[in-house]
Amino acid sequence: MIKEIVDKWDRNKPTIKCWFQTTRPESYEDIVRKLFELVINDGVGGGFNISDMTVIDNGEYRGSKIFIIPSDTYQPEVSDYLICDVCYGSCSMCDTLIGIRENSPINFFDEDDELQPTAPSDEQVSDYMTLALHIVQNLRWLSEKEE
Repeated sequence: MIKEIVDKWDRNKPTIKCWFQTTRPESYEDIVRKLFELVINDGVGGGFNISDMTVIDNGEYRGSKIFIIPSDTYQPEVSDYLICDVCYGSCSMCDTLIGIRENSPINFFDEDDELQPTAPSDEQVSDYMTLALHIVQNLRWLSEKEE
């Protein structure tokens, strides 16, 4: 774990929680992008260029997504990149995000018979927050060597 990023998580949890209370993320990439936008790039210290994020996904029904995010600097070096990985599956039994999304009804019909999304439940928001925390805890510098 990177202490500075965990500190930013602690400071900015309410901001990302508000987003989860009104949004049903469609993908892990949505969550990673919002984590950088709302939590990590909070204006304190160096930022990261989320528009240049690289996503590697060689799976089909299950696999891993690898996110590589450069610091917002001119010609970043290897030591300027963060990396994290997320394993996923194709059903609610083997994929955390699908499991959270399927935990309650997603839509309802309004008085005009228009299909409307429901807000995530408190339990879903809590689960999204846990998933986001695990992503934050999994962030590491690309140049770090595993022991």
